[in-house]
Amino acid sequence: MLNQKTSKGAGAMTELIKNYIEKIQIGKGQSYKNLTLYQRLIKYEQIHGNCNVPSGWLNDPQLASWVVKQRQSKKKGLLKKERMKKLDEIGMRW
Repeated sequence: MLNQKTSKGAGAMTELIKNYIEKIQIGKGQSYKNLTLYQRLIKYEQIHGNCNVPSGWLNDPQLASWVVKQRQSKKKGLLKKERMKKLDEIGMRW
């Protein structure tokens, strides 16, 4: 059973994560999963010099799938402007 002190700490941590996501301007309402994948894409770009993750990339299939979904969402006009801007800033090729 959680005590009151633990509950307050968990709430503070959730608020801290929420503020962090907004601070780095990924966009309000973005999930932790999207933030993590965005960070992995940044790391990929730093290593490979581009954001062109191959669609069937075996080293990180989850990242590869996420990049494909971002491209599909943009093509359909469903990608949020904030996310598109952040992806453009790191060199995403559409």
